[in-house]
Amino acid sequence: MTIVETTVDKIFENSHLFDNYYNEGKVSLVPDMNPSKDTYLQLESTGMFRSIGVFDGDKMVGFSMFYTSIMPHYSKIATTIESIYIEKEYRKYGTGKKLVDKITEISKESGAVNMFMSAPINSSLDLVASSFGFTATNTIYIKSLV
Repeated sequence: MTIVETTVDKIFENSHLFDNYYNEGKVSLVPDMNPSKDTYLQLESTGMFRSIGVFDGDKMVGFSMFYTSIMPHYSKIATTIESIYIEKEYRKYGTGKKLVDKITEISKESGAVNMFMSAPINSSLDLVASSFGFTATNTIYIKSLV
């Protein structure tokens, strides 16, 4: 298993992973997924939005996309994991922890002091987040505006 920084283009070449991520983590009140490659590319061009791929040989079996930016209230840098997904058959081998470790490494190199991640309640990610070093501190609320 190889976990390396990759590009938005490479993740979009493996769009089935987006579909699987969406189907597993669907949150009520959030619109249906419709990823905009142009938007992701614009974010990537800022240098603050990065992507990591999980590969079994040449086959991408997981990914993460995350932001590293300044928290204005604190004048400190933090990373927010926008998405994280590993195909089910590649879990339970420490792959998720290794992926989070890679995000942590890149975040520290960028000067981040914290990493934020959200997960649907009782999802696979929610159940393992603490084993990745995360502490539940807040609850996220959604209010539909449509």
